[in-house]
Amino acid sequence: MGETPGGPHVEVIARDENGELVASTDFWPNSINNIPPGETRGIAFTITEDSRAKSAEIKIIGVNIW
Repeated sequence: MGETPGGPHVEVIARDENGELVASTDFWPNSINNIPPGETRGIAFTITEDSRAKSAEIKIIGVNIW
């Protein structure tokens, strides 16, 4: 783990019960604020309102140091 605070840029993908893509979006969970190493942040973000969405995947696609 690094020692520099950073702001993660994440992509979230929602899938239906068959694993088919329903929605995809990317966002900055902590806005333009850094997260110190070893700390966590909750995510309160609506990926989709499509009722077909049954699962979600999230991955970090970038990090900025603000």
